[in-house]
Amino acid sequence: MSKTVNRNSVVIGLILIFIGFILLFHKLGMSYFNPREIWPQALILIGGLLFIKGILNKDRKGIFPGTYIIIIGLFFYMRGHGFLPFYHIIKIWPVFIIAAGVSFFILFLFKLREVGLLITAFILIFFGFILTTDSLGYISWYQLKNIWRLFLPLCLIFIGIIFVLKSLVKK
Repeated sequence: MSKTVNRNSVVIGLILIFIGFILLFHKLGMSYFNPREIWPQALILIGGLLFIKGILNKDRKGIFPGTYIIIIGLFFYMRGHGFLPFYHIIKIWPVFIIAAGVSFFILFLFKLREVGLLITAFILIFFGFILTTDSLGYISWYQLKNIWRLFLPLCLIFIGIIFVLKSLVKK
């Protein structure tokens, strides 16, 4: 019986070993790396590997998690290096919803026939944006109610166009 090597396990194992050595060297005082600065970069690296794996595979399974991890890594990298203002995580949690929406949109770009991905992306980005602006105090719920009254018809028109285009493409 021959053994097959699971490349995913090998790559993840090598990444964990690399991160472990960096943390160990830092703890022993043999490194100039600060783990607080490295972990967002590690997320970006892991996400990039998953994204590339998803592009190379026909089933595109790694695109969503890869994109999500890259976005979260970029967010924390930019936050840690002063590109974004520092807010407590309680105020910025909707960013994770927006990241999921963007990840669904990127996945839709690779699977154009699956319109459900686009609708899901649109809904997550919209609600993530609303929750972010409310959480940070940029907009109140009263203002959101007025925006929703304008936005609901636009959503219905957008979804209707998608259904029409989807039926025309199938023919």
